[in-house]
Amino acid sequence: MSCRTLEYYLKEWRDNVEKTIHIQYDSPASVRKNNRAVDRYRKIATLIGEQYPDKIESFAEFLNDDNETIRVTAAVCLISLMPHTLAQLSQSKIIIDEHISFYLSVPETDIGWKWFLSQPWTQESRCTDYPAENENETDGG
Repeated sequence: MSCRTLEYYLKEWRDNVEKTIHIQYDSPASVRKNNRAVDRYRKIATLIGEQYPDKIESFAEFLNDDNETIRVTAAVCLISLMPHTLAQLSQSKIIIDEHISFYLSVPETDIGWKWFLSQPWTQESRCTDYPAENENETDGG
């Protein structure tokens, strides 16, 4: 178990996402820096999900951030890398849908987002608070 705190990881996650905002695709060094930041924030999100599953609400606060990149990236990380609730899944899908509608003029981007939203991690049954199929049934034997 790491000696770092959740607050440390939340700040580190945000710092790494911010590094990806102004990438210069014509600069190999900028692309490498971006790729390292993406790898790092994905690892941090996974680590938060594994080490702090009862504190995901703290990470989910990024869904309300003023910065669109932070919101969209949080939505993606939350539903693909972390345990999440039905409400968090719903809010994440809304954020991603809004992002998609802004970029509809770029078909390659739209295809990627549609693929992402069709993946198993976007299913309600994977939510931590999804009702069990037989939750209301009793054992009558």
